[in-house]
Amino acid sequence: MFDSIMEDYVELGGKYLLEIEATELIYDEATNIVTGVKAVGYDGTEYTINAKVVITATGGFSNNAELQEEYLSNEYYPLKGSWLMYGMTQNDGKIIDSALSIGAGTYNIGMPPMVHLQGSPVTLHEYPVEIVGDENDVGFWSRLPRRNSLNDFPNALAGATYGLQVNMDGERFSNEAGTFQTWKSGPKYYTIWSDDFFQSVKTNGLPVSFSDDLTCQGGIDGGKPIDEVYDVIDLCIEKGIAYKADTLEELANVLGCDPAVLTDNVSRYNAAVDSGVDEEFGKDASNLTMKIGETGPYYAFVGASFIYSTVGGLDVNTSMQVLGSDNATPINGLYSVGTDSLGVLFSERREYVTYGGAAQGWAYTSGRLAGLAAVESLQQ
Repeated sequence: MFDSIMEDYVELGGKYLLEIEATELIYDEATNIVTGVKAVGYDGTEYTINAKVVITATGGFSNNAELQEEYLSNEYYPLKGSWLMYGMTQNDGKIIDSALSIGAGTYNIGMPPMVHLQGSPVTLHEYPVEIVGDENDVGFWSRLPRRNSLNDFPNALAGATYGLQVNMDGERFSNEAGTFQTWKSGPKYYTIWSDDFFQSVKTNGLPVSFSDDLTCQGGIDGGKPIDEVYDVIDLCIEKGIAYKADTLEELANVLGCDPAVLTDNVSRYNAAVDSGVDEEFGKDASNLTMKIGETGPYYAFVGASFIYSTVGGLDVNTSMQVLGSDNATPINGLYSVGTDSLGVLFSERREYVTYGGAAQGWAYTSGRLAGLAAVESLQQ
């Protein structure tokens, strides 16, 4: 499909430039018209590209920590910080930032980003990858013979539906077995464990198999004893993705949260496990299986909410024209599509959708509308 579209484009006289990055909009403030972009090639060559119409389709600002720190927070979800991403690192928001600098308006730019993945913020590579499947036992995503690797151990703990997750303040924040819920903690969270859990893992393995979607090293089969479990823990502590303390109060101090808050949340979670009823977040009894023990040591593993993209961005009208800071007056010659302007579909009061495809649907639809409107504007 892409090849066919580009062939038609070239036959009609179009030209496209690969490995050249647009860095700044060219804007005539006196006439309120965008007249092109400045760009730089992979080899450092600088370009000035003049155009009657510019359409931004740069994929948001998911790889720009500075813009995330500035914009990704609102009165409903004040989740400050920069998020790790799973996707295209070139989506650094340069053109969004340039549009803002010339007076573009925003729409829901402060809403939480797209979070459909969770895992460890650091990927281990120290352990081998073992093939445990055959041509009839293949991975869901790779379709290759299924694999196992202890490199996925911190990912397994970060995503354990049977565990206790707390935010940076030591508070439980969601149903750990819910769909795409870790965004509620902000960019980072912790899973809390007591030593009796790891003693069991050493002898009996993880209680549930972990199928790895994030790093694709294969996952870990449940019920398989892990003799090296404490060696893996020590490695995670060395890499700063796990913490250990003799008591919950000491662990809270290590994490920088209030000991009273953490111990209270552990106590309430244990009560939910005992009763089989999670009155706070509705976690099903089948996942209320892992109490935090009464004796230490205790451990916290770091989890990260990986984002595909930001959601909120530039404000646009129904022709996909970028609007000024008054959210009414178009900036002539400038259009915005995809996640550069996806915020117009959403609200800061709510999260991004808990299913796949919304951003892709908007990319197709907004791109088509912007193309039609841009061509029409050139014919006037």
